[in-house]
Amino acid sequence: MIFKISKDYLKKLTSRMGRLTLILAIFFALSIPLLTLSPKDALAKAPGNAVKVVIMPFAINSLEDISQERKELMEHVASALDESGAAVTGMKEVKRLFLKKGITRFTEKEALNIARKSGAEFAIIGSLALLGETYSANWRILKIKDSRLLRFYHRSSPSLGTLTSEVSATSESMLKRMMQERGDATKTIKTDELAAVTVKGNRRMDDEGILRNIKSRAGKKFSAEDVKDDIYTIYSMGYFDDVIADLKETGEGLTLNFKVAEKPFVKSVTVTGNKHMGQDKLDDMMTIKENTILDNTATMENAEMIRILYIQDGYYLANITPEITVEGLDATVTFHVKEGPKVKIQRITLIGNKAFSSRKLKKILKTKEASPISFVTGSGSFNEYNFELDTRKLMNYYYDRGYMKAKIIDKKVLLSEDKKWFYITIAITEGDRYRIGSVEIEGDIVTDKKNILKALDIKPKSIFDRSELKEGIEALTELYGDKGFANADFNTQTDLDMENKTIALTIVIKKGVPVYIERIGITGNTRTRDKVIRRELEFAEGDLFSSTELKESRKNLKRLGYFESVEIEKSPGATSNRLKLDVDVVEQPTGAISFGLGYSTFEKVITNASISQANFLGTGLKLNLNGTISAKSSNYVLGITEPWLFNKPLSAGIDLFDTKKKYPDFSVDRQGINLRFGFPIWKRTTRGYITYRYEQTDVTDVAADASKTIRDQDGKSTVSSITPRIKHDSRDDIFFPTEGKVISFSTEFAGSFLGGSKDYVKHEASAATFIAMPLDTVFSVRGILGHAYSLNSDEEVPIYEKYYLGGINSLRGYESRSVGTKDSVTGEILGGDTKILLNTEIVFPILPQERFRGVVFFDIGNAFDGSFNVSDLRKGAGVGIRWFSPMGPIRLEWGFNLDQQDDEEGSVWEFTIGSMF
Repeated sequence: MIFKISKDYLKKLTSRMGRLTLILAIFFALSIPLLTLSPKDALAKAPGNAVKVVIMPFAINSLEDISQERKELMEHVASALDESGAAVTGMKEVKRLFLKKGITRFTEKEALNIARKSGAEFAIIGSLALLGETYSANWRILKIKDSRLLRFYHRSSPSLGTLTSEVSATSESMLKRMMQERGDATKTIKTDELAAVTVKGNRRMDDEGILRNIKSRAGKKFSAEDVKDDIYTIYSMGYFDDVIADLKETGEGLTLNFKVAEKPFVKSVTVTGNKHMGQDKLDDMMTIKENTILDNTATMENAEMIRILYIQDGYYLANITPEITVEGLDATVTFHVKEGPKVKIQRITLIGNKAFSSRKLKKILKTKEASPISFVTGSGSFNEYNFELDTRKLMNYYYDRGYMKAKIIDKKVLLSEDKKWFYITIAITEGDRYRIGSVEIEGDIVTDKKNILKALDIKPKSIFDRSELKEGIEALTELYGDKGFANADFNTQTDLDMENKTIALTIVIKKGVPVYIERIGITGNTRTRDKVIRRELEFAEGDLFSSTELKESRKNLKRLGYFESVEIEKSPGATSNRLKLDVDVVEQPTGAISFGLGYSTFEKVITNASISQANFLGTGLKLNLNGTISAKSSNYVLGITEPWLFNKPLSAGIDLFDTKKKYPDFSVDRQGINLRFGFPIWKRTTRGYITYRYEQTDVTDVAADASKTIRDQDGKSTVSSITPRIKHDSRDDIFFPTEGKVISFSTEFAGSFLGGSKDYVKHEASAATFIAMPLDTVFSVRGILGHAYSLNSDEEVPIYEKYYLGGINSLRGYESRSVGTKDSVTGEILGGDTKILLNTEIVFPILPQERFRGVVFFDIGNAFDGSFNVSDLRKGAGVGIRWFSPMGPIRLEWGFNLDQQDDEEGSVWEFTIGSMF
């Protein structure tokens, strides 16, 4: 059997008959028969007791005229029922409505009314369709007495004659069903026990798998209601196309046999004709798979999904025809694709816009006209969903600028005759522009009205802005939520003064009752322990609800860097003054094993390997081991941090490090330890830190012609220092922040009073801010100032403690530690006692779902000894990508030296894993 349905046909048919009718037609085609009992002599007919039935003209679902075919089919159905013993009635009323009033599609309500007028007991209503080359008939029997649907029927065939014969052949079955419902067919059946219950037609599922799920049993009395339930149960298993119950009287007693027709299994699924659509993309989208049960509805849905996929790619005329071939119990499903030409948007015309130019309004739209660079920008493609969103954007643009009465009165999308171009027209009526006349607050006032008006932030005489009003209501929700009124209601009332073009705005507040937190649920944390999440929450079970605490809790969790997303949902509690909070997180990689290669003109090939875990065993413990080796240097660091020491918001950590580096005029070996301790100062955003560092340093291989500064560092020394630091961090995300600030101040004191041989002080201050911009972009700026000086007038600050700029986390476009004061004789980079650095960035989305972003940047700074001139600041700019990969955060940036000197590279590529800017 081959079943073909043209998607192009369905598209046209949908516009003519409506989607609801089409869905019903498909539904009827797949619906199950209800119940057919076949006792002996059940059809014995008495002339005065014939079943009275009215047959409504079948509706036509076809682009072609098949009214003659319908007439032929109806005549055969009426004749077959009459021959079976039914009394067909009501034809006079049907003809009157059909011919005189022009009713061609009868609803169930109309069919029932006609049947009642004609004295019929049952009505038959249905439709005839020509789908491609296949005729398809769907019909159903309605019982007039209780307006109940008795049974669905469906038959299809490429031949009208065959279809007519098959439909007529169901006349006895239909009459049986109607007589059973009336009671005639069961009169000869004794309500004895069932002698046997059997199943026939099942091949894949054994009898026991079916029988153990139904109510009818051998030895149990026969029940028609049980049989109806059993048919539904068997059909609901999903393995069968048809289920019929057959009851017979045998020598052993009553035998109930369930006859089933199994659905075929899908042997293969193929797509043909898809020249411009990759097979992988289609496979990912389709829900029909091999070795699953054939589902005709799913086949149609998949064909539509393929068509939509083509539409999204600009192939608006794509035609998808599904073909199902059944051989025995195996089925092959083939989707035949006719792609057609790719349709682009030639022109978008706006009519009626006076306040704003068409050029300005078109910029709002995601739907764009085709251009010579459409292959790059993707413009020119038409997407119905995006177009609907665009019409809303247009109206919102007007509403946000005071045009309360703006409307789109018409919109058209026309296809050119050569079927290559769309022409879009949008007709707008703008109406008048309104200002705020007055703002009133009524209802439950829980604080000073001035505070409410300040939160609402809508001023009289200002242009009415619907988005501004929405933001104001959100601010009021948070204001009331902070006082425990989680379910406060804010009813906005607007009274338009048409003459003065003003709006009287009234906010009526119903605060409700104070709400307390009944329960806190945590989901999605497959690795992170519950306590790690709970300790970041600003609220606890039993607390009065607070909107701000909920908002801050979400930020706290995002700042951990453990989660890709964090959502905190509210739901009703056991009583009206209780609510439940569900914290749902999506975890992201917190560990990374990386290996990398780099190159610099000084160090040549650089090899780096690292292992880090920011959430060890889900406890929040941070571990990292890093090693870097090159021809000129080696660096090893092992660090451990406990962010919640003794289950208190106190952090503690230790770092061990060993660094060796060869410079042109000297070498430095450094080994040491850092002991770190942190504590909260204000909320969770501002913390204090104290770090103790002990380091042994050995400067060797000092060249005879090295500068005096370097020669003075020759030999072994120790650094023993303590560094107090205060840090404020209000970012909403540690890796991809869109708002917030990071501000830090520190001073390192090193000296003999702590047991070291070097005496100096280093002051550092840094500040960064992140600002969300349109199109999901973020602008950020970071400034760093540092100054170091010796406490011993006979010594300088150690050369290894001076400031150097350059590198991916410093002045980009310059190699690491390549910017600073130079020796006037040797040209050696000596670093500086003072550093100034300013970094600016714009981060924009490339693949938002994959957390893949691009960046453009501009940096400026330098390191100096003593006074400096602004003209000495070095500048760099460049581009890069940032991706939160399964291995962790990755940065790849290409910086350009904008002040290139003779011994410097013009640009520098840099790569890092594990940290963002």
